[in-house]
Amino acid sequence: RKRLALGPSARAPSAPRRWEMHRMLRRTGSTVAAVSKLTVSRQALQAWGGSGSVRLERKDAVATLTLDCPEHKNALSPKMMYELSTAVDELERDNSLAACVLRGAAGSFCSGASFAMFEKCASEPEKLHEIGAHMCAVMQDATGRLLRLPLVSVTLVDGHAIGGGAELATCTDFRVWTPSAILRFFQARMGLSPGWGGGERLVQLVGRRRALELLGGSRILRADEALEIGLADRIAASDSAYDADEAVRTALEPYTRQPYLDALRAVKRVVSLSADGVKTSQLGEAEVFNTLWGRESNLHAVRRVVQMQQRSDDIQMIKLKRSAPDLRPSDTAT
Repeated sequence: RKRLALGPSARAPSAPRRWEMHRMLRRTGSTVAAVSKLTVSRQALQAWGGSGSVRLERKDAVATLTLDCPEHKNALSPKMMYELSTAVDELERDNSLAACVLRGAAGSFCSGASFAMFEKCASEPEKLHEIGAHMCAVMQDATGRLLRLPLVSVTLVDGHAIGGGAELATCTDFRVWTPSAILRFFQARMGLSPGWGGGERLVQLVGRRRALELLGGSRILRADEALEIGLADRIAASDSAYDADEAVRTALEPYTRQPYLDALRAVKRVVSLSADGVKTSQLGEAEVFNTLWGRESNLHAVRRVVQMQQRSDDIQMIKLKRSAPDLRPSDTAT
């Protein structure tokens, strides 16, 4: 019998082609696995809960993300981390925006991760380590996607940006500071390393040597020096809410006034392509972070801070009692 001739499209793939197909399948499988793990981490943070919220508001072509937990200087609970991640989801779907502002409520930016996680898992170190891994996965993903959004983004560094808050300040294109704001990578003093992608981003922003000074030395950075080394792009005229908002508006004005929104968004995408190499670095950063979170040094530092806070509260109570007037029987007689 005659055999049917196979056309070019029907022939078995050559060895190089087969290798390329296998590589593509492996890559697709890895992506699916990564998305699945991220979904599990997001669900874990959502279930954990906590105080505070992340508000997403839109006005004209500008979105504003507000970290809102003023009673804890906007420290992020697992619930807030989940909400930040879902807010970035929304921004990725919105094609009507030109810019995004990341800020904290009530005159302070962010004081890192909430201490409530340590209190909740005081007797369950493995559970604490597990939630740390989920937190690291979700925050690296959320901050990385926020930076890569086709929007010009600005962080308002107001009040305190401490620990994880300092990392968050690196996940936008620009930073506007109020004059008295301070930023401090406090992780090493807490027995930790950066875990939200901020270590790698800091190196890109200020260089290896200065990044090591800030991360390893845990020193306080103020607005004037931040402007000098490139971690601030503009300093507001004063600490007032009006001047802070005006400085943010001025920083964004060249972009929000562009006549062609699609062109602006395309330009940001082109710029973001240069950050494609970040993910590999952040995988290593996550591994290092996960060896420290919830471990001995970290727990010791947390206990020390909690004890200091308790002593401070006791001192304040003693002062209040001493300053209260004595009530004698004659004073209260009717």
